[in-house]
Amino acid sequence: MTPRAAGGLSSRAPGRPRSEQAERAILAAALELLGELGIAGLTMEAVAARAGVAKTTVYRRWSAKEELVLDTLVQLKGPLPPVPDGPVRDVLCQLLNQMRAGWQRDGTAGLIRRLLGAADDHPGLADEYWRRIVSPRRQLLQELLVRGIAAGLIRPDADLDLMVEMLVAPILLRTVIRPAPMTDEQVAEIVDTVLAGAARPLALGVVGPATAAEAALAG
Repeated sequence: MTPRAAGGLSSRAPGRPRSEQAERAILAAALELLGELGIAGLTMEAVAARAGVAKTTVYRRWSAKEELVLDTLVQLKGPLPPVPDGPVRDVLCQLLNQMRAGWQRDGTAGLIRRLLGAADDHPGLADEYWRRIVSPRRQLLQELLVRGIAAGLIRPDADLDLMVEMLVAPILLRTVIRPAPMTDEQVAEIVDTVLAGAARPLALGVVGPATAAEAALAG
């Protein structure tokens, strides 16, 4: 394995640029084999054979399978979605529905279940997955909730980490852990419930400029 970068696995070994076509084939093969065999069953030799490249081509780019798996997962998730302008509640619904759609892509839920099951055996990979994939997406949702505080939608003392988990966990459960149908309306209900629980209390029954969540809370 190449030396670790600060905080985790080294992402790529140095060297001259490799063929983009070969790299795409290797990452696609690794993704297929992860879905079929999981991390334990995946080997660099199997990836090379599936991609139709020499084993040395794989090792020049990734010196260990954990590094290859991590880059495969980063590519699968893609870049962070842009945060659109608009009411915080509506933007939360939009981002969470994008998350749900990503988890519902063919094979993605099963792959994530395999990775969760292998986390104890590959703690370094799990840490890097959190750092490179999960943490930036949590930060994006937290920044949106900070906008909600500024807009008077959310109490300033609300636990934003907990709110993010309350927003994401039901969707993860219904799309990955125990797959079941889920609609846009159900995602909106999750958002409304979490926002209502974190809304500013109404002062002595005097209603000022109220958000939709505050109005719903007031009945």
